Amino acid sequence: MSVNAIDTGAQKAISHFAASLSYENIPERTRHTVKRIILDCIGTALAATTLGDGCRETIVVARRLGGKPESSILGVGTKVSATQAA
Repeated sequence: MSVNAIDTGAQKAISHFAASLSYENIPERTRHTVKRIILDCIGTALAATTLGDGCRETIVVARRLGGKPESSILGVGTKVSATQAA
């Protein structure tokens, strides 16, 4: 199935909505919630660099796999390929 085969009116409507949305039109409660979610994601990513079995080892493997140094591993300061950083 190609991408064009699943292109729907709903997809276009959501795309248009997102493209025309401005910060001022987002309700304050929603902005607050999204900010908390972003902070939670960053905190979780930072904690994942040192907590739990295998975290440090995973970073070592990402470094050793090489690739274009295009993305940072949060909290580590090392650039690795985008795939490895993800």
